[in-house]
Formats: sequence, C-alpha cells, structure tokens
Amino acid sequence: MDGVEGTRVQNNLIYSSPNGSGIALFQQNGAVPSRGNTIMNNTVIMNTNVTGSCGWALTLANAGCVSNRILNNIFYSFHSFRGAIQLAAPAIPGLVCNYNAMESCFSTDNGNTAFTSLVSWRALGYDSNSIIATPSQLFVNLATDDYHMKSNSPAIDKGTLPPDLLADIEGAPRLQGGAVDMGAYEAASPSNWTIVVTAPTNGTISPSGFVVVPRGGGTNFLIKGAQHYHITGVETNRTRVGSYTYDNSCTNVVFTWNAIATNGFLAAGFAENQWSSVPETWLARYYSATGGSGGLAVSGTIASGDYGSLAVTDTDGDGKVAWQEYLAGTDPVNSESVLRIMEVVAQGVSNRVAWLGGKGGSPLPFCVFRGTNLAASMNWSNVAVVAKDGTGTNVWWDVGSSIPSQVYYRITVTN
Repeated sequence: MDGVEGTRVQNNLIYSSPNGSGIALFQQNGAVPSRGNTIMNNTVIMNTNVTGSCGWALTLANAGCVSNRILNNIFYSFHSFRGAIQLAAPAIPGLVCNYNAMESCFSTDNGNTAFTSLVSWRALGYDSNSIIATPSQLFVNLATDDYHMKSNSPAIDKGTLPPDLLADIEGAPRLQGGAVDMGAYEAASPSNWTIVVTAPTNGTISPSGFVVVPRGGGTNFLIKGAQHYHITGVETNRTRVGSYTYDNSCTNVVFTWNAIATNGFLAAGFAENQWSSVPETWLARYYSATGGSGGLAVSGTIASGDYGSLAVTDTDGDGKVAWQEYLAGTDPVNSESVLRIMEVVAQGVSNRVAWLGGKGGSPLPFCVFRGTNLAASMNWSNVAVVAKDGTGTNVWWDVGSSIPSQVYYRITVTN
C-alpha cells in the first residue's frame, strides 16, 4: 500500500503470496507514507512453498506511516528469520497494534535484525492483549489451506469489536461468542445471535449490553427516558426506526425485534422535554402536586404534570406567564419576583443601573436599552448586553460623557 490514507483493510486471507510479501504500508511513488489506515481481521500466512523467499506478514516500512490501527489479525511467517511484524522504527506515532495472534518474531529496523521476545515487543507499547500461537493451533487444516478456526483455536473470542464490523470474509456474522475472533474467519455458532445494546445518559434500554437471542428468534426491549426526558430516536444497525413519534410524549416504548437473522446493534437517544422552549426540569422545580421545592401546588384547572399548560399560564398573577419568567430568570410562583429596574444612580459622568432577574432560568443575556423619553415613538438604543448574575441582582455601569442629561433605561432578555 503505497501512499494510502484512511483506508480499511479487513477480512482478507493472504497465503502462498507469489511475491513473498504480506500486508505492507510504505511510501515509494505515493505523495505521503501510508497513514491513518485500519488493518483489521486479516489472516496473513507467509508460507515457504512460494517461489522465492517468503517475507514478513506485516510491514510498516517508513517512520512516517503514522496513526495506523492493527487489530484482530493473524500474522505468521514460516521464514527462518522473518516473522510477524517489522517496523521502520521502534516508536511510530499513533500506531495502535493489539488483539492479534502472532508468532513471536519482530523487527524495529525494517528487518535488518529480529528479536523473539514478546516482553520486549510489549515494552514498546504494542500487543498487550495479543497472543502467541502456531498455525497448527489456530487452523482446521494448514496442509489443505483451510484457514477456518479450529473448534478450540486460541484466537476464538480474543479480538476486540469495532462498532461496525458485522461479518467475516464469508459473510458470517461476527461476535458469535463472547467476543469477536481474530483473523478473517469467525468461528461458527449456529444457535445464537448477539445484539449489542447501547444507550446514552438520561435514559435506559432493558435488557442492555450483549443480548444473546436464538437464531431466527426475537426479543422485546423496554426503552425508557429518565424523568423529564423523552426518546429522540431508536436505531437498529444504524437505521432509524420510523414507527414512533419522537416528541415529549415518547417517554417509553417497548420495541420488539423479531426474526433476528444476524448479529446487530440497538441504540436510542434521549433529550429533555421542552414546553414553549422551557425545559421541563425548570418547570418541575416550581410546580408539583404538593408544592415541590419552594414551589406552588398545582390545583384548579391545571393538573399536576401538565407542563405544557403551565408554561403558558401566569400562576402568580404578576402579568407574565411561565415561559416569560424562564427567559427573565424570575420565579413563576412568586408575584414579587419580576424583571424590574431597582435603581438608577448618577455617579459623576456615569450611571449605575441595577435590576432584578436572572436567578436561574434561561442563559440568554440581558439587553440594556437607553432612551431620552417615554414616548411611543422613542427609538431606543441597545447600549449593552449583560450576562445574567446568578444572585438575581444585576448591575451595569453606563460610563461616558455622552450620556444625555435626561435618560431612561429599559431591560429586556432578547433584542
């Protein structure tokens, strides 16, 4: 691979190579050394029955072959001197090499010298989870070039599962056991499939983790958002399930996956409920059936938990509905908590403007407007944007000799 970037090489079987070479990353005619590639789940056997001399199973021939990932492979060479992996240098930036089945023969100077100590190789930061194994231990029948896994092969269930590796070289599903196998072939497990279930924070999927189901069977998954959260999407094998309406009401569903014919993935996303752009957790701080934490007991025509109605209702009678109080950072159940200017004090050529608001609620800043009269036709000037003070008391200084002798101020949340 001459000058190749960002490529995945997976599920290949290489044996009896006529040029005596396995997988090689280098720069000869390419613009750059081969870099950023993934070499994954390949079986590379350098046999001695090829014409000429067989070589190394894997070669990174330039120190500039950086950021490559070498995972879940089988590397073996029958050469008397050459072996599994040769590098151009001991330390190659970004190289990840692990979960491989190999012979214990390595080089860090492009094959000029070789060493057989796995301990020394691991000391360089490589293959901490890899194994040393011979072809006779690994494969069904080397003499007939049958490189399927033996039933007791040490490479079975010893790999690591990338998120999108679903099949082997023959199309058989990966992860038929407790983990993915090393090499190009996955050992058959005809009775079961495995569903990998993941859920981010603020919600759960049950059952979760690695869920084993009978081949051709199915199972139910309970997908549930945390309190005040709803489901934003369900995906099987990275395909969105379109049979649900993903809004605030979609808090829990029972998803049935039937006739499972391969290993797969199930995932879900969650987001906080919003009512008139107000987070439900903010509304819940003030409204509950019993008054909540310093809040108001909901009674009358609005039921407890009817956050959609609460967001557009003025429950404290101060002339502002809850979504407006959220923007202002005021208390929607306290009629004394309102967005208002407390004082404007002249100090020299400056004015000190102080107002209430901004304790909790929206993170949007305040906008300060200045005018010279209160007439309806007044063209107010936006003179400042002020971040909210979490204490609920905000102060801004209007500084400068150009301040009119008669001045008025107005505070808003958005401009």
